[in-house]
Amino acid sequence: MRKLSEMEIKDILRNRDQKIESIHKKMFHLYQELEHTDEIMESAAFPSTNYSGLPGGKGGHKDLGDVLLKYNRQLYNRNEEIRRIMWELVEEEDSISRLWACFYGLGDPYYSILNALYVENQLYQTVEDSFDVSHKTFEKYRQKGIELLLRFYESDESIAKLMRRYGSEKDNSQKTGKDGKNKKQKEDTYEQISLSSLQKKEDLSYGDQL
Repeated sequence: MRKLSEMEIKDILRNRDQKIESIHKKMFHLYQELEHTDEIMESAAFPSTNYSGLPGGKGGHKDLGDVLLKYNRQLYNRNEEIRRIMWELVEEEDSISRLWACFYGLGDPYYSILNALYVENQLYQTVEDSFDVSHKTFEKYRQKGIELLLRFYESDESIAKLMRRYGSEKDNSQKTGKDGKNKKQKEDTYEQISLSSLQKKEDLSYGDQL
């Protein structure tokens, strides 16, 4: 799979349809040119021209044979070049399709932010305002979305598996606080503190009565 930069990712999100259409047009014209060069190579490889009817010049038949050999080499090189270009175009379209599949695999708010910014080409400030979060938080979401998209794209795993894995990671992160304790641990700690405080109050109250 072709490597992609952040700029290339944004470009694909913005211009997917135009890029795919351009690739298809190029492939069509290159295929026509490939057929044309193949036909010329076949005819040039088996010339039916009677050399005796051509001007002799220096070297005669040998010179003409050299010209045909050189021309065949040029045609062959051009043919190979066309095939390499076509291969690169196929790889490019595969990359676009893979990235787009990964894009659909993103969860919110990442999908919605990237879709609004790059697919729909809305203004940055307009999109930020619509999410009603701080600029720092919004930019964090945007950058995280790009990073996730790139991680999905470069992974050998299926999109469905990546979605499940990310969902599991997100659930765990939501349950775990900055101190490393999950929600259940915090609730148990709070309950213990509350019971301890209540017990102390009862002891103090009992002491006052005495």
